[in-house]
Amino acid sequence: MTLPIRSAETVANQMREYINNNYQILGLIGIQESPSCDTLGKKGIFMEELMGLFKRDNIDISFFDVPEGYIEGESEVTIDAFRKHIKSILDK
Repeated sequence: MTLPIRSAETVANQMREYINNNYQILGLIGIQESPSCDTLGKKGIFMEELMGLFKRDNIDISFFDVPEGYIEGESEVTIDAFRKHIKSILDK
């Protein structure tokens, strides 16, 4: 088993533990155009495997990608988009 697959299994197991202990998982944050962390565009092995495990285990989760060049606190557009994304999840 490769490292990305083992890592995905570890994350999926942690998510199941949180869910089984009544935590609400608001989503998964990725990084746009990252070969390993993009959740909405072209995914690498880790994200493909992780999303497959979520699907297999019926873990319904929302995804949000931060722009690749984002520097913390410097983009109100990204921050506002993230706030709207979280609000849409909480309003369900």
